[in-house]
Amino acid sequence: TAPPMRHTICDVLAAAGCMDAGSNMSVLFRIQLRQAMPNATTYLSFMHDMLRVVDATQHPLGRELSRRNLPQHLFEAAATFSEPLLCVPVRETALLLLAQVWETFTKDIERDAAMPKAILIIFNKAFRETRSTSLQIFALATIFELLDSFAAQHKPFA
Repeated sequence: TAPPMRHTICDVLAAAGCMDAGSNMSVLFRIQLRQAMPNATTYLSFMHDMLRVVDATQHPLGRELSRRNLPQHLFEAAATFSEPLLCVPVRETALLLLAQVWETFTKDIERDAAMPKAILIIFNKAFRETRSTSLQIFALATIFELLDSFAAQHKPFA
């Protein structure tokens, strides 16, 4: 789970996004937070935590960020940081964010048939990672948690 302070910050950002209908929130998530958090793991973890708050509390922020194509941006960022050349903690965090993006923005992700396939290919690479058993196990656990969530909500990819 997220550290309490990070969770509080996520709650505040989500509430602020609801008040201004996300007009500046997309820029905040795409550019300003990335600049403020140059460490990839920190940025990816923060975005994962933020999506959990947006999803769990059903803020209008989620719809607004969807309209502003944030799911595509987060998918691209997570895909970039899931590459085999990067260290295991960064790749694990990227996989976690990929799963959260798909779970939070299911319709956006599944609207483009290539995105779910690309996500599954990324997970498949992690399953087959021969240099890190921990990454293999993490990837399997993450995809099974996503599958469990989809099955509970009767989503087609379950």
